[in-house]
Amino acid sequence: MLKTPIEMAIPLAVLLLAQSVKADTFGSVSAGTQHQSNAVYGSSSEIVRLLGEITPRNPALAPTSDNNLFVNSFMLHRRDLGEGTGRQFDMMLSSAMNRYDDSTNLDFTSVYGRFGISFAKPDNMRNAIKPYLIVSLSDAGSGSKSSRMGLGLDYSHSFSPSFTLFSSTTYEDVEIDNKVSTDLNIDQVRSGLSGQFFLDSNNIINVSASLTHFSSSNAFNDYLSKSLGVSYNHRFPMHLFSVDEKIWTLSLQATYTDNGYDNPLIFIDPDLLRKDDRMYYSIRNSIPFADNWYFEQSITYNESDSNLANFSYDNTGISLSIRKSFSRFSQ
Repeated sequence: MLKTPIEMAIPLAVLLLAQSVKADTFGSVSAGTQHQSNAVYGSSSEIVRLLGEITPRNPALAPTSDNNLFVNSFMLHRRDLGEGTGRQFDMMLSSAMNRYDDSTNLDFTSVYGRFGISFAKPDNMRNAIKPYLIVSLSDAGSGSKSSRMGLGLDYSHSFSPSFTLFSSTTYEDVEIDNKVSTDLNIDQVRSGLSGQFFLDSNNIINVSASLTHFSSSNAFNDYLSKSLGVSYNHRFPMHLFSVDEKIWTLSLQATYTDNGYDNPLIFIDPDLLRKDDRMYYSIRNSIPFADNWYFEQSITYNESDSNLANFSYDNTGISLSIRKSFSRFSQ
């Protein structure tokens, strides 16, 4: 699944909180530093940084460690379009600024926006349909820029307060200016099932399973992805540490992904279809120290085992950051 650095930068805990807060506007700004043992999946190529694995890395290259400074922002705005109509407008805006300290000394800036309207029957809110627009701009310096514009459609059905069936389809046009201009058309269809279980008010388990087909103008990058994920979130009441009405959150996540590609990479092995097995683990800790201020730490590890050596890698990331959150509630 192709993601911008913006989408990857939004912490799971922030997204979970955004989904649960009943506010017109919710958001956060964070700043910090991150170390990676094998930066951006084993490649310092600007085009890989920009759009994921559009080009394979050279397996003979040694892993490239990286330290970077970052400033990320995220905002979600929601508004009902008429009382009792079942229609709601929502807007998500994000931005990321990164300064990398590797062989490229890369500055990366990206902005991302998603705008949609959800439709549901007022007497049956279990089914919802949302068309939306995606806009994204990225600048990686050294003449590397990209822009994305796309349309999407989401459908969700809630079987119960715990289980939700979801399906989405998107079409995007991606323009890349990396000294040579490239225009990509990207189609993605995704379906899955998610569940959320409250063991009690302070312990939440989330599980999800999904099937995604990704296709683009580059036929060698078409694949079918099967994913299974689980996360656990625990909230420690901060009065245990003499800080009233604050919540300390610990989040654990694990995701397994199986990607099977439709076409061979003829410039590597014209007779072999690429297959990747990936594991991703994360531990995130969010400790409040003042009103809407949080000190956050995370450790992540991801590993890809591919039948093509060019796409096998592992990467460990450690980050420290300060986050300021804000919200505006309905009157």
